[in-house]
Amino acid sequence: MELLNAARANPTAAQRQLGVDLTAGGRFQLSPRPPLVGNARLIEAARGHSRDMNDLAFFGHRNPRGQMAGERIRTAGYNWLGYSENLAASFSNPHEALRELLIDEGVPDLGHRVSLLGLSEQTAHLDEIGIGIHAGNGPYRKYYSLELATDSEPDPFVTGVVYRDQNGNSVYDPGEGIPGVHVQVGTDGEAITNKAGGYGARAPEAGSYVVTAGGTTLGSTLQAAVQVGRQNVKLDFVVRPAPRMAQASPGRGGVAGANAGANMRVAATRSPARPVSR
Repeated sequence: MELLNAARANPTAAQRQLGVDLTAGGRFQLSPRPPLVGNARLIEAARGHSRDMNDLAFFGHRNPRGQMAGERIRTAGYNWLGYSENLAASFSNPHEALRELLIDEGVPDLGHRVSLLGLSEQTAHLDEIGIGIHAGNGPYRKYYSLELATDSEPDPFVTGVVYRDQNGNSVYDPGEGIPGVHVQVGTDGEAITNKAGGYGARAPEAGSYVVTAGGTTLGSTLQAAVQVGRQNVKLDFVVRPAPRMAQASPGRGGVAGANAGANMRVAATRSPARPVSR
């Protein structure tokens, strides 16, 4: 999700990374889109569909029970006003799957690109996402489902990731997320980071908020100010180790420190094979 949100925030940079004209010769206008926030019910729907595609040996939007994405999302408890489903299979990792969905080679209407980057009036308002990845013994071995949707709740989210920048590259990398961190937006919005360090907390109304991240898994308390309007806002909390200090005596280490900041990442690698997307 971090890669996708980075591409949405800076589609021009994503275009350079992908090496493809995302405007499709001027058909689409590239403009930054707000970040998507993870939703547990959409994740449930996405995981269930990826698992079904593996277990029931099919690949498509309609499952053998005749259910399309809209019905499956409602069954998971998400009362959508609009939705979009994107599927991929056989790619070895999420980076490759996302790359090919954005390039959308062989898809005349470029529907995956339009959906994920919010390039149409119908997809621009989708603000929540569920991603389900299932690896198994099905014909394509690995299945990806991305369910984007929006509901009737008007309040936007403050969303992002809390992570330790272990390699010092100033961007989130898999494995750096800190789970179990309590994130507080003002006095009413709150969330607990998931296993990957991601969070999403609703802001009750437009305005300026102080966002606080803390808890035993973080080991410190971080704060940052954010301005919220009518759309989701991205705010990452980054824990950076302080540079090690040279000492005259051997065996003396440095001092750990932390700070907060906003970071985005756009990176992808070309898939050597041509798996499938739908």
